[in-house]
Amino acid sequence: MARYASLFLALLAVVLAGCENVQTAGGVPNQKPALNVISLSPSTTEIAMANYEVGLKGVTASCDYPNTVKTLPVVGDVKPNYEKIAEIKPDLIVYDASLYSQQDIEKLKSTVPSSRLLPFEATTVDGLIDYLARYGSLTLGETIMSEYADKITSARNQAKAANIQPKPKVAVIMGGKSGDPMMVCGKKSFLANVLDDCHFEMLGPDSAKFEPISFEQIVTENPDVIVTPESRDVFLKDPRFAATTAVKKGLVFNADPGVLLRAGARVDKLYTAMSAVALEASSKLSGQ
Repeated sequence: MARYASLFLALLAVVLAGCENVQTAGGVPNQKPALNVISLSPSTTEIAMANYEVGLKGVTASCDYPNTVKTLPVVGDVKPNYEKIAEIKPDLIVYDASLYSQQDIEKLKSTVPSSRLLPFEATTVDGLIDYLARYGSLTLGETIMSEYADKITSARNQAKAANIQPKPKVAVIMGGKSGDPMMVCGKKSFLANVLDDCHFEMLGPDSAKFEPISFEQIVTENPDVIVTPESRDVFLKDPRFAATTAVKKGLVFNADPGVLLRAGARVDKLYTAMSAVALEASSKLSGQ
């Protein structure tokens, strides 16, 4: 009996010794998470608002989703309000890098260390998912950001798995209302990446941005589908576009600008919507 008691005590000593060297799975926890965040672009604001653990302390005048964001202090419009930002003393500033000059960024560095500036630079869905992981690790939002990334991946996989034949030619066009110039989305943009996953053939320039386009160019390109954040009537009621396949087949679609144009917190919904458009277009183009 004494022999078994000695063995038990020896095993207990090993277990207790192991408890003194606890290993954390998945890496070292963030010892100084960013809990006070300023967002200087609508897309990063959407992502930040998805993490309820974070206190979003400032946004821009263009940030409008979700509705609760409209109650937050505005610390930027065309340019950041550096004085207001300095007063808030944020732990982290997130922003869309395409909206600001290097001079703007240098001024922001006077309010927080460079390590606490997190630019959103993604032009692909994979880039967005990487940004979500980095943002989550800085703000104790790993679980929430991972859940959103999973939603995007699920919607993306469903879109890719759809049988879309023939592949519709699509142009994403904004403007044209009240004489405004028209702009078409480039083939190297984030939106183009989503539409490619949805089995569209993207029409437009080799650019990551929206570029000017004339109505003559649109007619010449002859898209099967037109997607626009404007009213469909811009195309359906303008006789200049009557000969395009998109107008003749009734394949002009209006989309919520926030969902269509932002790589924010609704990309999974963008996949679902654009996949449905591709399916409808394919059916009409094949005569079914």
